[in-house]
Amino acid sequence: MAEADTSSGRFWDILGKIATIFGIVPVFVAWWYGETFAAKLFAIYITMLNLTLILHVAYLHREGRYRYAAAVTYIHGINHKIRDYTTALSLKLKSTGLENSDLTEPYGIQMHVLLDQVAAAFTEITGKRCSACVKELRSDLTLKTISRDTQSINERPIHQPPHPLNKDTPCLEVFYQPKKFVRYYICRHVPRAWRNKKFKSASIDPNDKPPAVRKIWFLYYCKYWPLKFKSCLVVPIRYVALKEGSSKNSAHCWGFLCIDSEETRVFRHEHWRMAAAFADILYVYSFQIDAILNSGTIKAAPQK
Repeated sequence: MAEADTSSGRFWDILGKIATIFGIVPVFVAWWYGETFAAKLFAIYITMLNLTLILHVAYLHREGRYRYAAAVTYIHGINHKIRDYTTALSLKLKSTGLENSDLTEPYGIQMHVLLDQVAAAFTEITGKRCSACVKELRSDLTLKTISRDTQSINERPIHQPPHPLNKDTPCLEVFYQPKKFVRYYICRHVPRAWRNKKFKSASIDPNDKPPAVRKIWFLYYCKYWPLKFKSCLVVPIRYVALKEGSSKNSAHCWGFLCIDSEETRVFRHEHWRMAAAFADILYVYSFQIDAILNSGTIKAAPQK
């Protein structure tokens, strides 16, 4: 991918520094050389104006809304990879047929390649390192992690047995919608939620050394925190709500896209829409792969 042209950004950055200098110099001139009360008042006014502008710029930088523009690149990247793979798969199915070697993971292409784009996008948006994984929801209401992004796949094993849905608070709350935020789950401080008994995870092994809650004055912290993340954002991949009074089979959820970070207070509620966009892409992709596989047969790989 070609590097973006940043010459225009550098120009405005230099222009902003020049404007700052011209904004500060008159303050000292008016204060040190001004002989009237009006000059002193003007210096105070310019100082307050500059401080207000600095606070406003700091606020905009903290919000980081300008980072959303970079997410378009990653959306293009994930769609580009899906398009190339599904096209190649369809052409091979029509010409020579598919083999087992063409399907490296469930749903074809190595899913971690797509999750790399998701993790990179949220790292760009939040300014903090983020990881991404996909959890498949099975018919018996158990969850199975089927893939992670490349950066975290070595730190967190995916070849683990399925665990019950009720031992995974983020996915459980999205599936049964006990709160008004039915389309996503966000937790900005997972250790604190666990301490308040509002967070469960199958990765917290009761046989291991449990997290210990420590208190310094009015501040709490968790020692021996076993999870690799401290804040998380979870959205469903294709979701049909479970209506009250209906059977569990009336709900449909292919799985969950889980995004997390090793730091606290990373995600905000407006981030769920970007996560939902990636989740929709993953569902459409899995639907396309299922359609391709159902339209033909898969041959065994030839013996060497």
